[in-house]
Order: sequence, then structure tokens, then C-alpha cells
Amino acid sequence: MTKETIKLLGVPISTIFSSEFIGQKIIETGTGMLWNKLKSKIKRENNAVGEGVFDAIEHSVEVYAHTNDKNVIAACSEKLYLEWVKNKCLDDDSIKKALSMFSADPIGEIQIENWKGFFDREIIKNVELRKWINHKNIENINEKINAVYKNVEAEKKFFQLYIDRQEEIGDKLIKKSIKCRKMLHRNQ
Repeated sequence: MTKETIKLLGVPISTIFSSEFIGQKIIETGTGMLWNKLKSKIKRENNAVGEGVFDAIEHSVEVYAHTNDKNVIAACSEKLYLEWVKNKCLDDDSIKKALSMFSADPIGEIQIENWKGFFDREIIKNVELRKWINHKNIENINEKINAVYKNVEAEKKFFQLYIDRQEEIGDKLIKKSIKCRKMLHRNQ
């Protein structure tokens, strides 16, 4: 039955629909089936970072939720993990949407920050994940430094052109001033 739902008329369903659409539809069901399959796939692939993110999301959702309803926890975790896979980060809007599964009340900045705190604590526990995140942060910093350096170099060129132009204008003014003085001396 599962293979029939993954394939449509003998064609992989992913060739007809985007992976984001498929993931969203599976997540919207809230069954948690994707979460369990994802967990076993990550463990088979021996993906330390993927498993670390997976576990950190799952445990932080469990701590935040104050519920034993595994279906709701799995559905929320699925939303967060899919967002991380898609963007390699979790923004506040994604967190807010996922956490809204636990409450009819609006999710505010405090709830988002609480969940982030739980998530950060889970990340700190995982050495491989922490190393990977630190490595990515260094890469991001290097990219930003390179961008700043390029801007500084461009500004340097601009200012050099400006200085050259000012010197050129200054030279012309000095020449005109000398010319005017000579004319004044001739007229006297």
C-alpha cells in the first residue's frame, strides 16, 4: 500500500509534485508517519548531523509541548525538520506555525524564544551537531568578511578616483589662479 501511495501510475510521485508539496501534504495529515520513516532513514544513512538535528527538534518539541500525544509531537517535529531541511535554518515564522499545533492561543515571541532555548540546549548536548553548526557559522562569517572586504576595496577605488579628481581640479584651479595673477600683474 505504501509503495502505491509513493508512486502514481508507475511514475515516482516526486516527478509530478515537488518535494515541498508532498512533505507539506504528509505533514498536514499529522499522522507522524513521515517522522518515524525519516528517523529510521537517517539512522540507516549514519548521518550524524541529520540525526542530531532530528533528535534536537524532537526532544525540544517534547519538552515544550507538555503533552504525551506522540502524533501532535511528531507532526510539529515534522514541520520543523522539513523547514530545516529546506532552508538549513529555522526562522521565527516556521517555529510559530509549528508550535501553533499545541495551542489555540496565539504563539508569541516568548513562546518562540522558550522553544529556541530548549532547542539550543539539545544542540549543546550533541558534540557532532555543535561542531557542524560552529563550522557553518565560521563559513557564514567568512562569507560576510569577504563581502565587507569587497565593499571596502570598491570604496577604496571610488575614493582614489575622487582624490585624483580633486587633485586634477586643484591643479586646474592653481593654474587658473596663476594665470589670473599674471593677468593682474600685466594690467597694473
